[in-house]
Parts: sequence; C-alpha cells; structure tokens
Amino acid sequence: TIRNIGALPFLIAIYDRRIKAVPDLSDHLCFSISTRAADLTTPYFAKLFELRLQRYMEGVGHPHQVRFLEVSDDDFVKDPYDPLLRANLILAAGSGSDMCPTRTHWSITFRFHGNNLPRSILGTAFNFHTCFYAINVFFDHTMQDILLELPGEDDGRATNFDAWVHSQFLNRELNDI
Repeated sequence: TIRNIGALPFLIAIYDRRIKAVPDLSDHLCFSISTRAADLTTPYFAKLFELRLQRYMEGVGHPHQVRFLEVSDDDFVKDPYDPLLRANLILAAGSGSDMCPTRTHWSITFRFHGNNLPRSILGTAFNFHTCFYAINVFFDHTMQDILLELPGEDDGRATNFDAWVHSQFLNRELNDI
C-alpha cells in the first residue's frame, strides 16, 4: 500500500514536471512572425531558425566552442553527454523555470522580428518575456549570417549557430524583460 512505501515517491511521480526527452519541450514550441523585413526575407530566416533550433536541441551537452569562453571547464565536463541540457536551457529562458508548466496546454513562443529594427534593440539578439512564455528574436545581419552558414555534415558536431544560440540562453539574465 501507499502507506508502506511512503508518500514521497508517489508525489514525486505525480508532480515531476522535468523534461525527460526533447519532445517534452519541442512539442510546446511555437514560432510566429511579428514584424517583417522590407526585403521580405523574414519567413525564410524564421524557418531556418526553427530548423537550426531543433537541431541544436537534439545535440548533447555544451557545444565545444563555448568551453572556457561561456562555460567553465568544470561545468563543461560535468555533463558532457547530457541530452537534455539544451532543452532545459530553452525551457528556463522561455519560462523562468526548469520545470514544465502545470497547465496541459502551454507553449513557449519565439516571435520573429525582421531586420528593419529600431536603434534601441540593435545588438540584442533575444528579449526574454518569461511571464508570457515568449522570446523575441531579432534578425540582424549577424544572426542572418549565422543562419545562412552551411551546417556541414550532420555528424553531431556543434555548428556556429549552436554555440551562438547556446551563449544567448546561458546569458539570458542580461536581457530578461
């Protein structure tokens, strides 16, 4: 009976809202275009971003390019093969929590903005709106160049996009809104 085994394991099983597989998060990601660039390329960059983000989430651990720069050596080697590290970073960046929301129907929305951006956000890749489960993505020239880079062979190695987006999620405290 439940009394013999104690309530704690039972409660943990019911309320464990951690990500257990990448689809636990990827199935809840939405993508929308908020503003379009004058050259009408925003839908193409939005789709490239979505595809690259999915590939990034399927990677393991920290991308090798961020070692020593964004991640200490100790943190880098702590979970080098963690298949959920990247999905957990996105969840925390989009929701402010490392647990999935309790609601059945929830989503984290990436809202894309074309490259005709106001001066106030130049140099800012993302704005995080954790209260609204939203991440604004600004397609400046740097991001466009990263998205247009050929990923090379799909041999599991991290791309420049992987390293760049990983650093954005790691440093999200700098631009939380």
